[in-house]
Amino acid sequence: MSENLKRLTNSAGALGLNLTLSQDELKKGIIETIKANNLNNGHVKIMAYYSQEAITSLVLDLPLDVAIITSPAGSDGGWDPLKTITACFSQWRKIPSACLPAEEKACGGYVNAMLARAEAQRRGFDYGFLLDSDGYLAEGSIESIFLVKNGVLFTAPLGHILHSITRKSIIEIAPSLQIEVREAKIKPEEVLSADKIFTANSIYRILPVRLFEGKSIHPTPGPISARLAEAFRNILAGKILQFPNWLEPLT
Repeated sequence: MSENLKRLTNSAGALGLNLTLSQDELKKGIIETIKANNLNNGHVKIMAYYSQEAITSLVLDLPLDVAIITSPAGSDGGWDPLKTITACFSQWRKIPSACLPAEEKACGGYVNAMLARAEAQRRGFDYGFLLDSDGYLAEGSIESIFLVKNGVLFTAPLGHILHSITRKSIIEIAPSLQIEVREAKIKPEEVLSADKIFTANSIYRILPVRLFEGKSIHPTPGPISARLAEAFRNILAGKILQFPNWLEPLT
């Protein structure tokens, strides 16, 4: 929770928006919302926004309002250990940081994400992978991308991609499983030649790719994504105590 609230505060600051609530106040609001909705297993979405309508004023001199939304697990697809996906390269490029801060989470960036997902689906794939403005692999619409090559896990470095909490979590988990992780610029041909590919986000956690462009990937899931997914489950269930900062009591 703290990592997500820190990113929310940082994103508002990077965009020059006035978020007046402290992280402690936001955390209290989240806990109250979870309890009010009797949420035992599910997801929390927090959004900061302007509640006042604006037709011609692009910049409002107002503090942001905050909405906290909860949904039970499974209501939006949710995590399924048997689920796999198909993916392709998108014709669209990731919005560069010179146009919109790529590492921060901003609603405007979801137009870019929507275009990539819609194009992929028109082509018969589930997800579209965006390249950055330099032609290197960036991310999916709402997911980070990981490749496995010769037993090593690769992912794009920060700079042109979202500061994803799930991506950060996988990078933290991997060394505990003796899995080497490298953050590196990834060329399109390296995606095509990867042994395994999977995506990661907070809703689905880890989704192995069974088909990329015209290449079938077998077996799916692979051993590395399966081990990471299992570790994820056990950490969130409190069975692995190596990452205590991941869990926060609702007090």
